[in-house]
Amino acid sequence: MYTLVVVDMQPNFSASNGRRVRKNCLREIKRAMKDGAHIIFLEYIGHGVTLPELMKPVNDYQYYCVKSKSDDDGSAEVQEAVFEKGFMIGRFRMIGINTDWCVRATAAGLRNRFPNSFVEVVEDACDSNDDHHNGIWFIEQLDNVDVV
Repeated sequence: MYTLVVVDMQPNFSASNGRRVRKNCLREIKRAMKDGAHIIFLEYIGHGVTLPELMKPVNDYQYYCVKSKSDDDGSAEVQEAVFEKGFMIGRFRMIGINTDWCVRATAAGLRNRFPNSFVEVVEDACDSNDDHHNGIWFIEQLDNVDVV
């Protein structure tokens, strides 16, 4: 079992509006639901709500929550959700934007907050307003974080 973390898929970030990242995020959300996984949507304050097309599938799904954050690193909000909702902490699967800022910072933060956990970043379900490939490279340098 795992917890899917959806990072900042909000309309005010241009990278979230790309067809590829939206389609692949939707694929990962549907996969998580099929697997019975927990889902945490992170939303950067001031940038709108998560894209409706990504929220629609979870309307009747009981294992999800939305957390607002005010910093690139959303790991504190993930930790809060995990403890509030009893979500799984052994394995995190991450998708969203911006790979070189928020995804990277949250992955690193999760490794610090949950040192015995395993973190996967799904590369084709991520993108960036700035430098996606550089963000992936930095994520690959993190201990116990895999890019899949």
